[in-house]
Amino acid sequence: MSVAEQDHDATTTTERPVFRGDIDGLRAVAIILVVAFHARLPGVSGGFIGVDVFFVISGFLITRNLLHESSASGSVALLDFWAKRARRLVPALALMVLVTLGASWFVLSPLELPQVAEEGAASALYVSNVLFARESTDYFTPVTAESPFLHTWSLGVEEQFYVVWPLVFVAVGAVVRRRPAAARRLLVAGFAALLVGSLALSVVLTPEKQAWAFFLLPTRAWEFAAAGLLAAAPVPALLHRRTARMVCIAAGALLVAYATIAYTDLTPYPGYRVVVPVVGTVLLILAGSVADERPLAATRVLSCAPAQWLGRVSYSWYLWHWPFMILAVAAVGDDTTLVRTVAGLAALPVAALAYRRFETPVRFSPALTASMGRTFGAAALVTIVVVAVGVGVHRGADRRNAEEPYATMAETIAIHESDECELTPSAGGIEHCSGGDPAGERTVMLIGDSHARQWVDAFDAAASDIGVRFVARYRSACPSYPVDVTNSRGQFDDGCEDFRADTDRLIDEIGPDVVVVANHDGYVDQILGDDRAVADRATQRRLWGAAAEEQLRSLTARVPAVALVVDNPRFPDDPLICSSRPGGSEDECRPTLAEAMARTGAFQAEVLAAMERTGELPTLSTTDQICGSGRCAITQDGIYVYADTNHLSGAWTATQEPAIVDLLRAAGL
Repeated sequence: MSVAEQDHDATTTTERPVFRGDIDGLRAVAIILVVAFHARLPGVSGGFIGVDVFFVISGFLITRNLLHESSASGSVALLDFWAKRARRLVPALALMVLVTLGASWFVLSPLELPQVAEEGAASALYVSNVLFARESTDYFTPVTAESPFLHTWSLGVEEQFYVVWPLVFVAVGAVVRRRPAAARRLLVAGFAALLVGSLALSVVLTPEKQAWAFFLLPTRAWEFAAAGLLAAAPVPALLHRRTARMVCIAAGALLVAYATIAYTDLTPYPGYRVVVPVVGTVLLILAGSVADERPLAATRVLSCAPAQWLGRVSYSWYLWHWPFMILAVAAVGDDTTLVRTVAGLAALPVAALAYRRFETPVRFSPALTASMGRTFGAAALVTIVVVAVGVGVHRGADRRNAEEPYATMAETIAIHESDECELTPSAGGIEHCSGGDPAGERTVMLIGDSHARQWVDAFDAAASDIGVRFVARYRSACPSYPVDVTNSRGQFDDGCEDFRADTDRLIDEIGPDVVVVANHDGYVDQILGDDRAVADRATQRRLWGAAAEEQLRSLTARVPAVALVVDNPRFPDDPLICSSRPGGSEDECRPTLAEAMARTGAFQAEVLAAMERTGELPTLSTTDQICGSGRCAITQDGIYVYADTNHLSGAWTATQEPAIVDLLRAAGL
């Protein structure tokens, strides 16, 4: 992120770039927003926009410096530019990655370490943003948020920007042959085209491929281009008026404040919404672009000594605050705002020390500044060392995961993640899972979301036991109840409604003797009202219960028998990860029944009430078996009950085959 840059900005002439203290202060504001958001402090639910503020600052300063250099000499010294970036960025990042990998070995579970090691190596290579996008990582989900290297995605975007941006100036210089005025016009046209194209791509991709839009440079490039336009275009004459600059500052501050307060982790982002903080930042920078013997109050505040100091160490604080938070949460087993805030604040003196005693001496080392060859060689060597350490951590974790109990845990997770049935089309072309006894004269059908999927193998075996055919239709994050839900990012899955319709057609086509419904009751804050906005909690519960009743009544009118799998309890934390971390134990990681039902209990009550209104139906409930002792079990008879926070493991559901047989017999099979 642009917290890495401490360069002066340039004027629109060939004069030496002039230092802008207010921009250092703006960096301070941005890092405070990011840290406060990561600490989950109230009032900064959109603090993640601090990264966009950094992007704009970086685009502005880099473009100004390149404009000054190209105007003064007619060219850009590419190797010198990249060498400066390498000295500024690589050592500081490498130190953080090495320390974090070492600390992770002693704090995190061996099950987590292979992924963490891979992410650490990708961070050192400045491609972690590509890794996260490839894995369709959701920046805001709790599972993703456990990665101590998640924050490095923005460093990847920045470094890729640093590679590409000066090449644009070289290409333009080759076209216009040292004509500064023509070069500037061509650059402005190019920045404008990039802005429009990149922003359009972001808007299009955000609803469909949010991870790609969030993490990758092509959809973020317009933020740098907007700053490039600000740097390349002349300052409007109107801004020489003090009142106009005051309006700019007020409008910019309001836009940044609005995004900070109004946006949340459910806001579809970046898309068009990122325009708000970007325009706000552009206005704040623009307002300070005119020298004034009497600086505006806001400019004086941003330029004060404490703000400038925090701005100077903002890159270092950004590097260290996130792993401090994540590892502190893992170490104490308490993911609260207090723990995160203390950890984030504790990272600041460490960041300041690293900046003063390590980053700055390396950055201005005479041995390195005097030789680009030594600079690039040292950067390459440091990167190789970090990647090698990442590989070593990965291999060491693999060896630990080959031993018990980690081997069984890893196998439980792997089976769950890969456990998909082989789909076969019906006569009407509707794909489904099939099994049981192929010679059976009667059929049981299981429908639902991923909480139906976890029961497929067990129902398949039970159907074989009693000589009936088995059919299943499930789609993750798509309940069979006719209710509109979003994913964790607030995005609506248009395909879910079509999937339900196909499931209904399949029911009419094959005419099952029993339909078993199994859905997750955890779609809290994901249920949409008539206006396609997330409803309030009470309305969500009502809609969930009404949808359950609608489906159960529809099914009982169409098939001979209907049964219900009551949703299982949900762990607040992943029991496998929690119990396998150093110092962790099953006993410490077992929640009470109340804790396990805190998120799903009210929704489950609505389903059970809907079932009672529909009529007496056979049910299968695992709540008493899993949490009957008052605290929920992680293992039973040596078998892990859960594969993650809410999905039962296939090995455990297989032990419920007798209960499933009883359910099917109660339904008339």
